[in-house]
Amino acid sequence: FDIAKFPKYITRIPALIEIASGRYLAKGETPTAIEAHDDIPQRSVILEFPDQDAVDAFFEERNAGGPVESWPSATPARILVLAELNG
Repeated sequence: FDIAKFPKYITRIPALIEIASGRYLAKGETPTAIEAHDDIPQRSVILEFPDQDAVDAFFEERNAGGPVESWPSATPARILVLAELNG
């Protein structure tokens, strides 16, 4: 993790989320593990998008727009997509 590169990455992502009609549901550092079978991330973000097309648009824009250049060293990530949550 390269903390010096993280601010450049994180300042560009919110606009890309908004362009793809996404929004933050949660974000924060130092999560509390109730039960964990692998490494606990240093920070977590949960995003919501209206549909898979919006998710795809977000990642396409992110990859084309430059932030992805600093992403791998700025913040290791595990990215998961849930198709939908039914309550």
